[in-house]
Amino acid sequence: MSWLLLPVRWALTQLSRPAWHRMQQQLQQPEQTQRQVLARLLAAAGRSRHGQRLGLSGPGAMAAFEQLSPMAYEALRSTVDADMATGGNSFSAQAVRYYERTSGSSGAAKAIPYNRALLGSFDRLFRIWAYDLLQAGLTLNSGKTFMSVSPPLLGQGATPHGVAVGSQDDTDYVSGAMAALLRPFLVAPAAALRLTAAEDFKDVLAVHLLAEDRLEVVSVWNPTFWLLLLEHMGQSLDRLAPALLAGKLERGGLVFRFAPLAPARLATIAQVHRYGWRTVWPQLQLISCWDEATATRPAGQLRDLFAGVMVQGKGLLATEGPMTVPLQGAPAPVPLLGEVYLELQMADGSLRPLWQWREGDEGELVVSQAGGLMRYCLRDRVAVAGLYGATPCLRFLGRAGRGVDLVGEKLSEAFVQQLLAETGSRAGLLCLCPLERASPACYALLSDVAEAGLAERLDAALMAAPHYRLARALGQLGPLRAICRPDMAALLHGVQQARGMQAGNIKDVALLCDLALAQQVALALAQP
Repeated sequence: MSWLLLPVRWALTQLSRPAWHRMQQQLQQPEQTQRQVLARLLAAAGRSRHGQRLGLSGPGAMAAFEQLSPMAYEALRSTVDADMATGGNSFSAQAVRYYERTSGSSGAAKAIPYNRALLGSFDRLFRIWAYDLLQAGLTLNSGKTFMSVSPPLLGQGATPHGVAVGSQDDTDYVSGAMAALLRPFLVAPAAALRLTAAEDFKDVLAVHLLAEDRLEVVSVWNPTFWLLLLEHMGQSLDRLAPALLAGKLERGGLVFRFAPLAPARLATIAQVHRYGWRTVWPQLQLISCWDEATATRPAGQLRDLFAGVMVQGKGLLATEGPMTVPLQGAPAPVPLLGEVYLELQMADGSLRPLWQWREGDEGELVVSQAGGLMRYCLRDRVAVAGLYGATPCLRFLGRAGRGVDLVGEKLSEAFVQQLLAETGSRAGLLCLCPLERASPACYALLSDVAEAGLAERLDAALMAAPHYRLARALGQLGPLRAICRPDMAALLHGVQQARGMQAGNIKDVALLCDLALAQQVALALAQP
């Protein structure tokens, strides 16, 4: 065991235990806890310009909140943009620490303001998660961890008034004390986030991971990212071998140093196709990643590749805030009910508070969080799946509305429709079809008229969606494919009729959002 790990593990336990115990108590009284959280969030909102505009201040705050309709980001975009341009802070009385980016339904990036209170929610999520694993039996001997939280390759910048855009380090999401404990054990160097070329970024991660034979924990958002890195390591080993033996790699004008590999370890890695990745990191105990909805299949691949390693689902963890946390023994991820106020928007449009959720309920998650977003539409569909204590647990079903999210790219039909309209194509039918089972996953542009360069132009236009651009840069998504058949409309209609849809009810769409339908279309296209 590392001489440093014993005191660090003790300190991590001491720092994390109070948050875990507090949550265990809260899980027995979800209504009381959620009412207290809402009162706290309303008090904070009442001190902000945004909250005051919504009437969330003074004695009428609760009544105003109950009348408030759920808000999508597009309703907030002009306020966020104005804050970024002028140095304002409409959503909280606390200063904005930085803005983090994610994709919006229009394709334009969403910038989420992070203040001290919201970062505190992420920090307590980490403490609860870490302590739960430790008390459940996770035994660390080296503590070596690969953690990928910050979206790489989106670039780091600042507003005109000097507020950072994009986190600078994966430890930005936890407190200073917790970050100080974690940093010595992180395998990936923080400087890797400064790289702007995807191949450079993957090379740097590859050499640091391969150089660390004591790796014990992997924490990523999407399992396809870890699968992609494994593929990159296998394919690039010969090219990277000199750097691995030297313990030094230069990429993007930066010099990265790490422990040189012994020739025997390099030989072991070279046989990974025969003996598997467990021989590369024999101490690996935990892979934390999404494992629901479209992440189910790649998470299953990781379970096959790393037999004996716990592959634990992350639950609902979004740029906008932490919603659930996986706990040992819970039937599904558990709402972080002491940090966020959660409601389900049902099919009839009504909003149901957490303590009224029942087994089997399904709806869209609406969140109010410490950063100042109140009754915010996440566009995530969830289902209630059992109780932990007295608290209902949540299973992620997929993105709500008309959109597709294979690996985190979050494409909406409205955005795709807009881009297709701007192509000036003469095709009678243009439609994007997600090819979930391609390697790598990608989209196909289905058309009935062949047009040279159209797929390439559309692929370039799709890069306006930040996370599509990121997925393409990392190789999680392949380039857009063009598939042209004169009878394409008949083929699409035939597949839908075979699924029981009335011919008169079939409508042409810009994006096939039903993945089961898309898979059947892909099978039909493969027929001679």
